[in-house]
Amino acid sequence: ETGRLSPKCDVYSFGVVLLELITRSKGIDDQNRSLARVFAHSSIDERYKLFDNEIVTNENVDFIQEMANLALDCLKSEIEDRPQMKEVLEHLCSLKRKMLEQERKIAELMEERRIAELTERRTVAFREIKAILQDIGFERLVTKEKIDSIVGNPKQVSTSEAFSGKSSVLIQRAIGKICMGHLKNIRFIVIKMSVEADEIWKEMFLYEMIMQSRIEHCNVAKLFGCCLDHVDAPVLVYKYGDIGLHDALFGNAWQQFDCPFACEIRLEIAVGAAEGLAHLHSLNVVHGDVRTANVVLDVYSKSKLEMPGITAFMAKIAGYGTQRLLSLDKAKHEIFLTENIHYKDPHYLKTGLMAKEYDVYGFGVVLVELFAQNMVQMHDVNMVLKELDGIPARCHHLKEIKKLASWCLASKVTERPAMDKVVRCLRAVLTNLQNLHDPCNCKSMYNKSAMQSEQITSAKSASS
Repeated sequence: ETGRLSPKCDVYSFGVVLLELITRSKGIDDQNRSLARVFAHSSIDERYKLFDNEIVTNENVDFIQEMANLALDCLKSEIEDRPQMKEVLEHLCSLKRKMLEQERKIAELMEERRIAELTERRTVAFREIKAILQDIGFERLVTKEKIDSIVGNPKQVSTSEAFSGKSSVLIQRAIGKICMGHLKNIRFIVIKMSVEADEIWKEMFLYEMIMQSRIEHCNVAKLFGCCLDHVDAPVLVYKYGDIGLHDALFGNAWQQFDCPFACEIRLEIAVGAAEGLAHLHSLNVVHGDVRTANVVLDVYSKSKLEMPGITAFMAKIAGYGTQRLLSLDKAKHEIFLTENIHYKDPHYLKTGLMAKEYDVYGFGVVLVELFAQNMVQMHDVNMVLKELDGIPARCHHLKEIKKLASWCLASKVTERPAMDKVVRCLRAVLTNLQNLHDPCNCKSMYNKSAMQSEQITSAKSASS
């Protein structure tokens, strides 16, 4: 009408832009109708029909309606009645804050509902599992109170406190939260599993608990109990061992023993771990996570056996079974595949399926670490085996060990030995070593010490 531009003219144009945003219609359509005029002369119900269906919900319709009202204020015919652009901006920012706050509250409410529904499903599932286990005479159900009596070091807190995040003794893994503790001088490992308790998971969990409760072998860590009293997750408890092989090799755990970490001791540990793994395989149980941290040692004195005063170590394979449950959750399984990747067979990383041959590969890496006393940091077989090349000749049987490790790490899974074959090979090496007067042989050291003691006694008798 006037041909003169002013800031309020921009406000009008911006009002048209706002209408285009919330209706997804052109300011002037193909029939030359003005969107501003149509909108201004429409009732509230008619305006609702003009809004873009892709953005309108019951939760945000009030905000869109308020944007429409703001647009109409910008489109007023009297220039003085239109708001300043600064005011338009403040109004839009205020709307955005309100909308974000509402979305946050809705998200929180939905999360609360999801957790409540999940907790209810889990509670029902755990109750059903517990009833079935009780009906079949499962003897390893433990109460929450029993779990809480297992105290974690070094904070001296209960297991529940550790799982609630009040302690630094907690370890987070794909399978769930892990806490180390002790009860009456017995060490335990407690796992609070992270699960979605659907029907398939229930069946597999029942199978795992029944199967694991039947495993009785001196070289396999024993399932102490299963607690289904925690409403959010099942808790599994295993007897652990006095020390872990990982801490003995790479930490300071061995310093407490008054004996060298000799070749024969390492061979005995290797034999024990292999025996445990072979026993699991004989029951068609695939471990799925064979690594140094899953080999534990019970320490005892040979004072009542053939070698008084000599410390001995019983190796056990731990951390078995529960990995199968992870395969039901794709996201958690992918996390598991990235954990401790250097122990995992490349074929396993490709397929995601568990097999006995993949366990053999992991044991081959453990064998290398056991004798090289270096953590394997690569995923190349030749580089792994080179760890053994730089070892001083303190053990005359390293050639056999390297040959066996190479066999376990064969690129073709069909060329790898079964674990019972690995046990026989290791036992043969151990027997040969024990038959030699090797400086690294603990038995030879004991025999030499005993001989010196007898000589001293004879000399004293002759002198008297």
